[in-house]
Amino acid sequence: MKTNMKKWMALLLATVLLFSLSACKNADQEKKEEETTTQQDADTTADAQSSVTVKIICDDTVTKDVWENPVILGETEYAFQDETNAFDALMEVADKNDIVLVHSNGYVTGIGGLSAGDAGENSGWMFQVNGELASVGATDYMIQAGDQLVWFYTADYNTYF
Repeated sequence: MKTNMKKWMALLLATVLLFSLSACKNADQEKKEEETTTQQDADTTADAQSSVTVKIICDDTVTKDVWENPVILGETEYAFQDETNAFDALMEVADKNDIVLVHSNGYVTGIGGLSAGDAGENSGWMFQVNGELASVGATDYMIQAGDQLVWFYTADYNTYF
């Protein structure tokens, strides 16, 4: 009888151990699947949304009698998902920050009450991308993740050419 009892106990113990190992293996498998799904979700989110910074300022050619504050909008992050041009980014940032934007067919003529011509016949709005004067119009420049867009008002655009 003792031998049968020992056999049954050994069989019961082996069964419990087998189920425990199986449960651990399933938990590890679920954890790996969850980590993979989380990483895929993070990758998808990163792919779906990128950002640039946008800043609106006056350059040092603008005198205080033309415009008091050289910084109209400090560096602001703008998130986008699809192909977006610099002009659309400016429009959205201006709208979100209650800044009046005046334009004609994508050409910016006024931002925040400061308009082309206010500081002389060569004054107006220009923009830079990553510290370089843009070589195309704002509607033609497709922004890239990490770009730094600076819209600036100058009293004399000849300073940049």
